[in-house]
Amino acid sequence: MKILVTGNLGYVGSHLTEILVNSGHEVVGCDLSLFPNAVCQKIAPPSKQLIMDYRAMELRDLVGVDAIAHLAGLSNDPMGNLNPGLTIEINGFGTVKFAKLAKLAGIKIFVFASSCALYGSSGSKPRTEQDDTSPLSEYAVSKLLAEQGIGQLSSENFHVYILRNATAYGASSVFRTDLVANDLSAGMYAEAVAQIRSDGSPWRPLIHCRDMARAFQLFLENDPQSVSGKPVNVGFDTENFQVKDIGDEIQKTWPAGRMKYSAEAAPDPRDYKVDFSLLKATFPEFRPNLPLREGIPELKDFLISIKYSLTERISMRYVRIHELKNKINKFI
Repeated sequence: MKILVTGNLGYVGSHLTEILVNSGHEVVGCDLSLFPNAVCQKIAPPSKQLIMDYRAMELRDLVGVDAIAHLAGLSNDPMGNLNPGLTIEINGFGTVKFAKLAKLAGIKIFVFASSCALYGSSGSKPRTEQDDTSPLSEYAVSKLLAEQGIGQLSSENFHVYILRNATAYGASSVFRTDLVANDLSAGMYAEAVAQIRSDGSPWRPLIHCRDMARAFQLFLENDPQSVSGKPVNVGFDTENFQVKDIGDEIQKTWPAGRMKYSAEAAPDPRDYKVDFSLLKATFPEFRPNLPLREGIPELKDFLISIKYSLTERISMRYVRIHELKNKINKFI
C-alpha cells in the first residue's frame, strides 16, 4: 500500500514509518519538522518526505495514496494554555477538514491518533468506549471534537479508525521527556532523583511508543470495518498503573536512585483507568512487545546509548513545549 503518515518525524510517527517501510509499504511522510533537536538517533526515511503543515495539503498531494495514518498535531497539554484555541484549531477542526479531503480523494482508510486523555477524571473504574468522556484540557477537547467530526464521515468506501491511545512512553529516535514514565526515568538517570508531582495515586494506562505504532499498522493492514467510525481504546488491560506503580518500576531499575513525591503539589485531576477489551476482541493476538516491566530497563539502556545528560535535562532539549514556544507562528 501507499500510506501517508502525518507526523512521521515525531515520537511515535518515526516508529510507525520504520515499521511500515520494513513491511514493504510505500510511505509518504508529512511533517513540519519542528523538533530537529529531539532527534537523537537515525530515523528511517519514508519513500517521500513532505515538510509542510498537513492542513495545507491539497487533492494533488493525495494522488495514489491508499491509506492515511494521521498522527500530526499539537501533543502537549501546556500548549493549550500557551495559545488558547490553537490546539483545537489544529487537532480538532484541522483533522475534520483533512479527513473530508481524504474522503474526496477516494482514500479508503483513515486512521486517527486520538487519546484516552479525554476520559479526564474517572478513577479506578475502567472506562469503555461507551462511557461518558470528561476532557480536562484543550488537548483532550480537541481530540474529542475531531472524533465527533470524522466519525460521521465513515462510509462503505471510507473507513475511519479512531484510536484512543493510552499514554505513550519509551525509547524513540525522536525522544520526549515530557511524558510521565520518560520524565521519571530521565530524572533518575541524570540526577538520581525522580520527582512525582502528585501523591502518586492517579491512574494512567501506558503503552510503549513502538507498540502504539504497531497498533496503527494493524488497522492500516487489516481494515477491521466492524469498528469503522467508532472509537477504540488502544492499550492493554495489564498496563493500567497508578503513578506510584510507575515510580516503583523505575525504582527497581535504578535501585540507588531516590523517588521523591511533591507534598506541595496540587492534586492531579487527570485520573483514569481504561478498558481495552474492544481492541482485544478486534485483534486477539495483539499483545505488548514491551510491557512496562521491560520497557523501563530498555529506556535506561536507551538513555545510556544517547549519552543523556543533566545539561540536556536543564536545557529541556526533549521537552516539546520548550520548542513550540519559539515556533508558534508556524501554525498561525
